[in-house]
Amino acid sequence: MNIELATTPERWQWLGAVVGSKPKSRLKATDPQDLRRRSPTQSPHPSANANLSWRRKRKSWLSGAACIFMITVPPSLVILTWIALEHFNGSLFAASFALQELGLSTDLSYTALQYQRHGYITNSIIIVDIFHVMYVVDFFINESWYLRTIDICHDHFGFYLAWGSAVWLPTMYTLQSQYLARYPVQLSPWAAALIFTVGVSGYALFRSVNFQKDIVRRTNGDYIIWGKKAKVMRCHFKTADGRDHQTLLLLSGWWGISRHCNYVGDLMLSYSMCAVCGTRNLIPWTYAIFMTCILVHRCFRDEARCRTKYGEQWTKYCNAVRWRLVPGIW
Repeated sequence: MNIELATTPERWQWLGAVVGSKPKSRLKATDPQDLRRRSPTQSPHPSANANLSWRRKRKSWLSGAACIFMITVPPSLVILTWIALEHFNGSLFAASFALQELGLSTDLSYTALQYQRHGYITNSIIIVDIFHVMYVVDFFINESWYLRTIDICHDHFGFYLAWGSAVWLPTMYTLQSQYLARYPVQLSPWAAALIFTVGVSGYALFRSVNFQKDIVRRTNGDYIIWGKKAKVMRCHFKTADGRDHQTLLLLSGWWGISRHCNYVGDLMLSYSMCAVCGTRNLIPWTYAIFMTCILVHRCFRDEARCRTKYGEQWTKYCNAVRWRLVPGIW
């Protein structure tokens, strides 16, 4: 059968231009001489044909990589990174962007979607919205506290925080509202009250623990906690520039019970947000599992850094405060 080489219709050539590849070709019957005349890329030398095949494979691989990049790195990440580095504190802006612009707006949008689809709004999604509003308001009220967290002081602003704030966190932190918009769960009054109480208690614990540490350091240990003068351990360390510094490790209040009691409050709030979705599906619980993994890992990471920073003084502190996270368990 005689064949000829016909190019792809022009209406599809723009797609090839986007991914960086030339239009494909198709075969149909024609005269052999016409085929040779219209196939200038075909070479009589096998080595040249092999090189052309390799180039085509490379273009296919690059096209696939470009598609993956466009899926996993949305324009919001590029815009966020530029704004954060050009005009603001990168880490702080990324966190506020994820919480306010993406996270909270996504929750409220899915609440509206639930009403649009089902004609009503459940108490479960309202509890999720309240928890997230509470979290966002707390962030902006205590912005100065966030500047002293491990994210700012040690992680700094890079791909980890930029991609997490623009892609991961808005997806992971809103799993409950995404689920409830499609599969509504109406809690009984006592279940809603119990979950809401546990979540608010977790937030109160989280805020109280961090407040005790901050106020003790601001007052240089001259503060009363739970009716007694704060008990502190003064630790000395040296920074990379050779300067000597002093800090206080608190041994009273919540910090006398466990070394990371603030994480307990964070976990209580996380599990409360997942509990409103029920136990029929594991997907909305992914957030609580993620928070457990990241906070347990952060315990080890933070203590390894403190052990290097404070040396024997950190060992004495660990002997004084036995429990790492949950008193009586770990």
